[in-house]
Amino acid sequence: MKIKLIGLLAIILFLVSCSNQKHLGEKMIYFEDSTSNSTNVKSIETGYILEPGDILSVKISSLNKAYAKDFLFDNTEIGTVQGYTLDEEGNLRLPQLDKIKLSELTIAKSEAKIEKKLKEYIKDPVVQIRLLNFKVYVLGEVNKPGTINVSDGKINLVEAISQCGDLTVFAKRDNITVVRTAKDSSKVFGRVDLTKRSVFTSPFYNLKQGDVVYVEFKKEKLLANDVVQNNRYRDYTMIMATISTLAILINVFKR
Repeated sequence: MKIKLIGLLAIILFLVSCSNQKHLGEKMIYFEDSTSNSTNVKSIETGYILEPGDILSVKISSLNKAYAKDFLFDNTEIGTVQGYTLDEEGNLRLPQLDKIKLSELTIAKSEAKIEKKLKEYIKDPVVQIRLLNFKVYVLGEVNKPGTINVSDGKINLVEAISQCGDLTVFAKRDNITVVRTAKDSSKVFGRVDLTKRSVFTSPFYNLKQGDVVYVEFKKEKLLANDVVQNNRYRDYTMIMATISTLAILINVFKR
């Protein structure tokens, strides 16, 4: 009799578990819109252009440190924003040097310009520049939303999403919003479709200082939440029904 009861209980629990197994998901494919096996898509690659207000970490070094001691310094501060700020005209002011205009130059060209200036005073100078205030923000349906600090000013949309743990299953991959602040402080809204290979040629593919990436959720997320709640209620009622059924069966077998 006990074996029969255990077998019956196992069958009931198996049926309950099977009723709750649902497959949630869809094909989540990126860059899918080409029928050919190999397609060349040229992305828009541009180095970050310095502009007034940028805060820079500047490190100057040289092989001949004794001769160049008056010019060697490193203002890098990890975890804090302390550096040299480009003034309203885009000039950088360094100790022992006149102001140097760096706005509208890339970081690499800015390093070369400072090195050229330093060669008037020291031999074989080496300049390293890092951005201290370049940040992008990723919100919405990503696994780890947050702020990303970019020291070299180079980050694209795919890299930003990757650093945030990729998109969730409920993310709208074909309609991602990038909010960008223009030079006149107005907001520009761009739409990006990650399911198309044309994303690489979008002006919003390479992110800029202060960009906000927002990933919208699908309506299925709301439905899924309702399903979870309904499943919990259904599980509770089925468990109670199972207990009641077992109680009845035990009474029957005892007679």
